[in-house]
Amino acid sequence: MKRGSIFELDGIPRLREACPLALQQVVAMIVGCVTPAIIVAGAAAGGLNSEDRVILIQASLLMSGLATLLQLFPIGKKGKFAIGSGLPMIMGVSFAYVPSMQAIAEGYGVATIFGAQIVGGIVALIMGLLVKKIRVFFPPLITGTVVFTIGLSLYPTAINYMAGGVGSENYGSWQNWLVAFFTLAVVTALNHFGKGIWKLASILIGIIAGYIVSIPFGMVNLSSVGEAGVVQFPEFMHFGIEFEISSCVAIGILFAINSVQAIGDYSATTIGAMNRTPKDGELQNGIVAYGLTNILSACFGCLPTATYS
Repeated sequence: MKRGSIFELDGIPRLREACPLALQQVVAMIVGCVTPAIIVAGAAAGGLNSEDRVILIQASLLMSGLATLLQLFPIGKKGKFAIGSGLPMIMGVSFAYVPSMQAIAEGYGVATIFGAQIVGGIVALIMGLLVKKIRVFFPPLITGTVVFTIGLSLYPTAINYMAGGVGSENYGSWQNWLVAFFTLAVVTALNHFGKGIWKLASILIGIIAGYIVSIPFGMVNLSSVGEAGVVQFPEFMHFGIEFEISSCVAIGILFAINSVQAIGDYSATTIGAMNRTPKDGELQNGIVAYGLTNILSACFGCLPTATYS
């Protein structure tokens, strides 16, 4: 790209293009990022109080953002070993861990999840260091199948959200289905028939359209936004860390599986955004960062993160 302005650096989109697309990424991942925290908070033994729920959600967003920045802007020398892939990836709390985290939270508490997460981070770190040797065992057919399977397993969650969310008073009401299918129709139509920014920002436009349609049904209430504090800093070791063997094994296996999924995610995004496949070094650096950031995240109360597909 030629330098027409300070916002048109080589390889970087112009500000008027980057801003709506960046906003779309945030609104597309924010619900998926905070929902595991809400589910785990509800499943925790004895339940978490409202303050702890907020801290769990806050940590999910903050640490996911930092993990994403580390993937985009690695620490270390380019072309050599670094922490972070330098590829266009988004990191966020993953639904793949939710069933196991629910069981751990119910039986042992939230602190045990974070202990298992540290073990899982170490597993991912080892997978990253060995990726150059094991990549041959995970061709596109295998990694694609893993990504597809994990995505397919999330369909029940999507359907429940479209119905209004499990436990809501109006679960399954026609208003919920109407807004959900209208939003889906807008996104699908723009993806297939839109061009330029209309196609690229189809998710953001669909969400805005869904909000507008839901207003007459009284489904939009922003009163809690005004009551919330403006700034709140995360707390180190707020929930504590505990280790339990069966929990560590379960989460460790999931981290190994998600490391394989990450290979597929990195490949898909790099092919789509950069018209090439990721290099072995980029995969290694990215998965190593995935492991290290999860170890750090556990100390700040952020549930396990993974690459967002």
